Amino acid sequence: RGTEDYRHSIVEPVLENRDIGYVTPEYWDQFWNYKLGAIWHPDSNLMSSGNTAVLWQKAEEISESSTTGGEFDSWGDIVADGTNPPAYVSTSSNNKFPYIDFDGTNDSASIPFASCPAGLAAGANNDYCIVFVLDLPDSNATQTLFQMNQTTVPGNFIVQHISTSTNNQIKLTLRNTLSISTGTLDVSSNFSYSNTNILICGRINNEHFARVNGNTAVTAAGHGFSPSLGSTDCTIGHGYTGGVNRDFANMNLYELLYFTADSQNDSAFLTDIIKLEGALARKFDIVSVLPDSHTYKSHPPRVINI
Repeated sequence: RGTEDYRHSIVEPVLENRDIGYVTPEYWDQFWNYKLGAIWHPDSNLMSSGNTAVLWQKAEEISESSTTGGEFDSWGDIVADGTNPPAYVSTSSNNKFPYIDFDGTNDSASIPFASCPAGLAAGANNDYCIVFVLDLPDSNATQTLFQMNQTTVPGNFIVQHISTSTNNQIKLTLRNTLSISTGTLDVSSNFSYSNTNILICGRINNEHFARVNGNTAVTAAGHGFSPSLGSTDCTIGHGYTGGVNRDFANMNLYELLYFTADSQNDSAFLTDIIKLEGALARKFDIVSVLPDSHTYKSHPPRVINI
């Protein structure tokens, strides 16, 4: 907010190292488009709806190693494995944003346990989801995108992509005190190996769900137990069992967001998910992946429509 000169003083340093042709994400323009209503964005609007952005790692904040060019260093609380860090790529076809390139062999990153946000452990029965903007080629493998807690400990939560058969599946696993609740969700009809995808998955009303590129969710029965931090690091791009890293992901990761609801089956939670799809599709210039029926295919989500 402020005078035009002040706004330019903020925007220009951000853009000065970008390639020619960079398109400013539309939500940065929100105060200049006031006649159409301010652009909705999760940074400020999730909290106002009763949902909380517990973890939000933005593409523009990915850091390259200061000692080894081309290596990923850190991203908020996410840090690279000191031995096998993924690559840092400074620009992409998705609005020139940088990304982290995991090789699917041994690259890994994590949120050290001491830095894990307490809100990752959603309240019992409360809705929650994790959001990825990523490229994920067909690797004919089981790949772990995110893991919280050891597999043998109650509260363990794992998000995996499985492409070992004709089905293209997102597998969500959540352990409670007695058993493991697993949702293996076939997203074959919506997932693209040749495009950047917006993947949103988690739990709504005690059901596992997955949405790909704004398409209608597929669901599987879950239970009311909630993720728990345990006493280990949260991993990004790989899983672990008994302290051994495994199921490395071959992916380019642009954005990562984890948010929770204050209740179960709150209509505002799904509303925010749909708005988020519209906002992220415009940020990364991939509106074309949204189905024609999507609420925000033709226009961005706004705080107030004037």
